[in-house]
Amino acid sequence: MQCKCGFENAADARFCGNCRAALGNAPVNAVPNAAVPPAAPTVAGAVGRVPTRPLSRAHIAIGAAVVVVVAAGYWWMNQPAERYKPDNSGLYRVNVGGKFGFMDRSGKTVIAPQFDMAGEFSEGLANVKVGTKSGYINTKGVVAITPQFDDAGPFRYGRAGVRLGNRFGFIDKDGKYISSPDFSWAGQFSGDLAPVRTADGVMAFVNRSGKLELAGKVESLMSAGFTSGLAPAGSGGKWGFIDSTGKWIIDPQFERAGNFAEGLAPVVVGGRTGYINSKGKFVVNPQYDFGDEFYEGLAVFTSAGKMGFIDTKGRAVCDAKFLAAAHFSDGLAAVKTEDGWGFIDRTGKMVVSPKFDSASMFQNGLALVTVGGKEAYVTTAGAFVIDPFPERSATPAHAEQPTPPASQTVTPSTSVPATPQQAQVGAYNDFNSRGNVAAQNGDFQKAIALWQEAIPLDPSPVVKCRGEFQRNSIKAANDTISMLRQQKLQPAEAPKWFANHSIELWMPNACNSN
Repeated sequence: MQCKCGFENAADARFCGNCRAALGNAPVNAVPNAAVPPAAPTVAGAVGRVPTRPLSRAHIAIGAAVVVVVAAGYWWMNQPAERYKPDNSGLYRVNVGGKFGFMDRSGKTVIAPQFDMAGEFSEGLANVKVGTKSGYINTKGVVAITPQFDDAGPFRYGRAGVRLGNRFGFIDKDGKYISSPDFSWAGQFSGDLAPVRTADGVMAFVNRSGKLELAGKVESLMSAGFTSGLAPAGSGGKWGFIDSTGKWIIDPQFERAGNFAEGLAPVVVGGRTGYINSKGKFVVNPQYDFGDEFYEGLAVFTSAGKMGFIDTKGRAVCDAKFLAAAHFSDGLAAVKTEDGWGFIDRTGKMVVSPKFDSASMFQNGLALVTVGGKEAYVTTAGAFVIDPFPERSATPAHAEQPTPPASQTVTPSTSVPATPQQAQVGAYNDFNSRGNVAAQNGDFQKAIALWQEAIPLDPSPVVKCRGEFQRNSIKAANDTISMLRQQKLQPAEAPKWFANHSIELWMPNACNSN
């Protein structure tokens, strides 16, 4: 029997299977509305077909879970790179008489001091220098990439920056170039991209395969490149942020800008630093003389020449009272007072007395410090891993632990006396290394004095190159001091400004030993 709606029902049907209207002489109200199920949707070309059986809740839940897992996996594989977190493989650099080796966390020497210079381990490899050439060793101390570069940086995301003469490039872990080393400047890899400047002065990014991307899109880039999917970039004298396609996500409008970390990025407006979110909105209004990136939820800020720490809401958790300060790591931050360098906790409490000449960030529970002209490592409790003064009858007040057994101390080998040339190289490396540490800690006058001592000891076989690095560093240090005196630079940002300025001075004047 056909209904008025056009649906063909069975001959003895009393109600339409489509619209539920009464058929023939059936009373209209014979079926209460509450009992009428919703009409099943029709399927074209299948008039009269039995409706598809609906999925059970269990099937729907399983399907939804599969979708969520797939989406999460895709996001995990394609998530934007955050700030790189180095891993030193539990090995720490030591300097014994101008020769560099490595110890483990207990202070035991695992790679004998034998290199003329060494960086920290990263991704299982450490850059070392033999004579004037740099290469890489593995965690066993075996040469993995033959020393052949004029300079070499740490590995990040499977790639490391190297220098030949005045040109830069990147290598993989086999020591092979991913592209011709002809960049006039190179930053660091963050995820799949690293910022570079081509030989003809064009800013771009290079990917892990060595191909250029986004060439000429911007005028300036920061060495860290992308973090959280955004990179600070300059155009027309102003800074903003681009995404990996080169699109401006936050238009150029700031005097300076830093990288995003923990959801916020420092920017400068009217000479004052504030913090924005990824939408470009101020979360912390511009109010500080200087502000650095966030580490472990806290950032260094400068006010009236002193430094303190704020949280991500802009609340001062530690007032500006320190002469200098480093980032938080392992829950502690190195700070400088009138008495020296010490460490504070996240509440601003001094937990390791300020008695060191310099101090660096903690890494896997240990931090490098200098005291009495000697380098040493301390734990988060402030105890020396190896006492730098084993000859003293009493342990220094800031190192409340007994002197470790002599078997654990790092001592230079005396089986083969050093030649005069080796002694000269050792002294050169010692002055140079101590100068670098002083500059990192903002003591530029001390750094200059140490580099001046290093110049006549420079072992470079190329006469025109001798002292070149130190002279550039000294000029950069003097320029930094001048900027500080003119109050164009805040003490907290001076080490970073010095490092960038040193690169700028080096690139056009770099000595080419080829």
